[in-house]
Amino acid sequence: DTVEMDSSSTNRPKGKKAPSMGREHENLSIALLKSLPSLLIQFKGDLAIIPELASLPRFLIPTVFSLPQRKQDFMALIKNLGEIYLSSSDTKILDSCARSLVSLCNGDHARVAESKTQLRKVVVELRNRIVELVTSDDSTIATSAMSVGATESDFTSVAKSKRGRSAKKKKAPRGSPASDKTSLTDDDTRGTADADAEYSIFLNIKRLKILSKKCDLSVFFDDVNQLEHLCNFVCEGLTSRLRSCKPVDLRLNADEETTVHKLIDSPEVLGAIGKSVGEGLEFLLCVISWFVKSVQESEGLVVGDEDIIDAMDDDDEEDGEVEDHVVIRLRDRLLSTLELCFAQYIPTSHDQGDGESTMVQHSEEQLSFADFVQLAAGKVTSDLRVLFPKEYEDAASPILRSFVLKEDG
Repeated sequence: DTVEMDSSSTNRPKGKKAPSMGREHENLSIALLKSLPSLLIQFKGDLAIIPELASLPRFLIPTVFSLPQRKQDFMALIKNLGEIYLSSSDTKILDSCARSLVSLCNGDHARVAESKTQLRKVVVELRNRIVELVTSDDSTIATSAMSVGATESDFTSVAKSKRGRSAKKKKAPRGSPASDKTSLTDDDTRGTADADAEYSIFLNIKRLKILSKKCDLSVFFDDVNQLEHLCNFVCEGLTSRLRSCKPVDLRLNADEETTVHKLIDSPEVLGAIGKSVGEGLEFLLCVISWFVKSVQESEGLVVGDEDIIDAMDDDDEEDGEVEDHVVIRLRDRLLSTLELCFAQYIPTSHDQGDGESTMVQHSEEQLSFADFVQLAAGKVTSDLRVLFPKEYEDAASPILRSFVLKEDG
């Protein structure tokens, strides 16, 4: 067989060359760009196929995006990717869509601006959903986080009308999001109104978190303050829920016999809240990490070997301390939320040392919730120690010295 292949190649006319791999790739890219938008809609509900389809745009040759005759196909592609991202709950689908949307925003092809506009719409819609779902009586932070530019007003109004229509459908027991494995152990559970709302919060924070792992979300807000307001709002939402779930010690509440009734005991609600806390902590960590990266680049703190050698000759340390910075504010808020997660610890009678537990009796679901949020907090705390190492205490840059985690607790 090998000899035959070799002979066929030698018999090819000298004036003709084998088809270029680049040309084949370009033709395939054009064919996929034309068919992908309709394929995404056709297989939207297929969990096995849609992640693979959603990942294909990253492998297309970017030059085909710039072709005038393919503009409508490209616009349909990014629109469908955005809609699938906003409606899906599957991690693989979300990851594939996020990677493709972010990749289409990079490069020098002619459709970069349209890609960024579409991704901005997705981010703003997720922001609006979270604020609307988590909003409380104190709407000061909510108002700040909800402020959007005039270019987004049309999209926001459309999003609100869609949410109005979807709210009317909530009465139907079928399709209840809380029934989609909301418990911490991923067991099937019955949906309730409260669990539905908490599960929606979890899903939208999860979607925003996945995007925050792929790109810097601050570029999709009018200014950095809006992203900080959103992070503060998420912290407030997580904090209020963690306080509602905090274990009650009867020794400290001896006069409050009704304290036990204040505990959240619904397995569905606890499961959704636990997942919201886990996703929310990771989202906040990602946002802080992007801010740290921005600071390192803007302050010239990312250096190479030559810079290190030059710095050895200059032992002068910059004076002054930075006391107020977006990284410091968000870090401290995250630390406060982490403390509430660890406060969910429920001691046993053995831990009490008095032979019997003086804690309010907790269900298995409450015990699972306490373990879940503490584990999630432990992972984020470990990442924070890596992001803000104690070695920063000896940094020449005052802003790095201000970032250090000084307490070991």
